[in-house]
Amino acid sequence: RIEEDGSFAVAAGRGRTVINVHVSDGEATLTGVVRTAADRRRADLLARAMGAASVDNQLRIADEGGRSRK
Repeated sequence: RIEEDGSFAVAAGRGRTVINVHVSDGEATLTGVVRTAADRRRADLLARAMGAASVDNQLRIADEGGRSRK
């Protein structure tokens, strides 16, 4: 069950994925930058699997130059 704020960091080759999670009244808000669209989707699914009633996925996908895009 998701009950409090958290952050997870995953070493991923040369890059690093950092996902900030804010939870309020069962809604998880995800912010940060991930490497791929698949990583963005996995984070959403994980939040739901851990008990979030809804997910506001604001994660951005890093492009090759290290910048982020939605």
